[in-house]
Amino acid sequence: MFQEGFPILSVSNIEATLAFYRDQLEFGEVYRFPEHGDPVYVGLDSGGSVLELAPTRVFCRKRPTELDRPFDL
Repeated sequence: MFQEGFPILSVSNIEATLAFYRDQLEFGEVYRFPEHGDPVYVGLDSGGSVLELAPTRVFCRKRPTELDRPFDL
């Protein structure tokens, strides 16, 4: 059984999304990978509410032969 969960948001602009959650909603950054340079994964926390951010390109590894053809109905 699950004890806890957290959403991972796939975002097109991780820096802008990070700035919004950090500066406007006061989430604290608790994890960043890699530590330096453009992040590919950022962990945020606000009072025990955890949220993870990753750029869309991390999740969209499209395989045209599998995903471009229509579904058989």
